[in-house]
Amino acid sequence: MGLNIRVAFWSALFAIILVYVLNGNHLGIALTGGDAYTLEVRASSNANSRWTIQYVHGGDAFVDVGNRHKKYSNEGSSTQDLAGNGETQILSFRLPVDKELDKLRFQIENDLLGEVQNKKDVKHLDVESVGLLKNGEQILRLKGRKLKGELQNNKGLFRQNKSKKGQRFLFKRKLSTLALKRELSKIDGFNQMEVQDDPRWFYQLSFFFAFALFYVLISKLPVPQWKELGLYDFLLAMIFIGILILSNLQLKYPMMEVANTEKRGMYAAPDFDWKSPEKYLKGLTLFYRENFGFRNHFIRLHNLMKYYVFGVSPVPQKVHVGKEGWLFKELLLKDIVCTKPLSERELNKICKNAQNVQRKFHSQGIKYYILLPTEKGIIYPEYMPFGLSPQNSIRRQVSEALRAKTNIPVIDTEEVLKRYKEKYFLYYKYDFHWNEIAGFIGYQLLMEELSKDFGPFEVETWEDVDLKKGISEIKGLSYTIALHKELSEKTQYVVPKREHQWNERRRVKGAPKGTRVTMVDKPKLPSALIVHDSFFASIKPFLANHFSSAIYLQNEAKANNPRLEAEF
Repeated sequence: MGLNIRVAFWSALFAIILVYVLNGNHLGIALTGGDAYTLEVRASSNANSRWTIQYVHGGDAFVDVGNRHKKYSNEGSSTQDLAGNGETQILSFRLPVDKELDKLRFQIENDLLGEVQNKKDVKHLDVESVGLLKNGEQILRLKGRKLKGELQNNKGLFRQNKSKKGQRFLFKRKLSTLALKRELSKIDGFNQMEVQDDPRWFYQLSFFFAFALFYVLISKLPVPQWKELGLYDFLLAMIFIGILILSNLQLKYPMMEVANTEKRGMYAAPDFDWKSPEKYLKGLTLFYRENFGFRNHFIRLHNLMKYYVFGVSPVPQKVHVGKEGWLFKELLLKDIVCTKPLSERELNKICKNAQNVQRKFHSQGIKYYILLPTEKGIIYPEYMPFGLSPQNSIRRQVSEALRAKTNIPVIDTEEVLKRYKEKYFLYYKYDFHWNEIAGFIGYQLLMEELSKDFGPFEVETWEDVDLKKGISEIKGLSYTIALHKELSEKTQYVVPKREHQWNERRRVKGAPKGTRVTMVDKPKLPSALIVHDSFFASIKPFLANHFSSAIYLQNEAKANNPRLEAEF
């Protein structure tokens, strides 16, 4: 009995290894006449850099989280080095063919020590062309104006128009990205790529054939030394060896994939360099630490057990699990539970700063308002984690201080939302934001205040909208704990019965990323400058109808530039 188990174990391990190798090399695709696609980038630079290609897969491989873009995939990514000698080099990246590709980008890590301060130290990157090859034959080449129109850089790279070698970019930071702007299906050449499914029957037959063949061979071999090793010790040793082998096979030839939900780039495999083996070993250590086989499977299993079995968050430093599985953002929960109330000195400073802003705007004939959303835990304290209840609220302190010590109109949504709580569901269970119904209530409250200064507006009422049921796409906290596919909730969407009157511009020259402008063809309407956070998303579709033009600045941009409002 013991000998038969050992033989079966060795046979199964050998068969699994064979199937992994076949799957990783896509031999099944090759046998069925599939196509191979390669992306080639012709580039030169005076700074050494490492390029890692990343994708956004189509279908259900990744999902949108709120209004965020689909996440780029690190699975199957390949890395190429670009030498900083100024000579043109061809970087070649093999594209996956077993999944639909929606987007594509390169993560570029250069050899700069930090952010460039001196203009003399600025390094440049010239991208001459981007080509797509099918089985070695070129089917697409982007260069010149086409390349300029398709290639998009981020803040780590600045475009410089003057270049004899295609598109020139200046390095500003150590890490940057280049991406194709449009979805690949809208680019001629890329839209010819078809998903090529692996023939699973080929792998299944290969497994059974390899198992049977190896079992017959081993069972005929003399192995007297096996009898000296107990069955328990043998299985323990083989399980350990099997885990090591399968982990590396999964890393090299992934067969069962789970999407990586971390919002950062993972370390790519380093290239061996005889001149600096220590650097190579360090890079290899970092690579294995973040990319070992089944890593994402173990993370997902850990998160599932924490949430469903123990009822706690797998990342308590960011998310807490409340009663009935409700999720709360740690930072906001701390503000209403653990945070010491602001001192009188701190409140006075806040009021003084707000008054200075109001005074500056007033000298230009501009009215200044403050709208304060309410924390989820304040409206639904009954779902907060066991043993916790709202004690303090920084928002409430600031609101009361501004009303008492300044004449700034402050629209605080807390009391109104509490009145609507029994009639409507106002917040997402798996996110910290309020839903569209609460946003619509906030819109009505804001317009009520604006009407005092600008006369009556045609404010949308409940009779002007429909409430439609659906599945929420806002699930930021469930995404943080990597359970966004398992956790879903029903919500109600506020849909206006008539079409909105505003048009929108999404690109504003010289403005920070994310700045938007809406316009209504009614010159008599007032204009507005709005600095907002993510709670504002459900207010904007209704508010935009009441302004001839409105500029929307994200609060992240305001944090980076305190004078942003004054500049606009």
